[in-house]
Amino acid sequence: MLDPTPALDALIHEVEAQAAEKPDPVANLVGILKLVIASEADPYLLSGVLVEGIASTILYQPLLNPTLAPHVMAGPTSWPAPRHGRA
Repeated sequence: MLDPTPALDALIHEVEAQAAEKPDPVANLVGILKLVIASEADPYLLSGVLVEGIASTILYQPLLNPTLAPHVMAGPTSWPAPRHGRA
């Protein structure tokens, strides 16, 4: 009978190697934020951008806002346009 352990070990190693090659978006964002904070960027403008990013993240997260889930799953081109000003 064949021992499945070497094949399983090889598969695990391959999956781990592929996962290590994929970029981590959170780590990338942290790196960019550190660069911007260290620059001479306007702190008030930076704060506004961060708040807008937080609001967009919460608005378009399917788990936090299930009513927009179909739009999020379809991709960013189908997101509803933001409304500015009074309706």
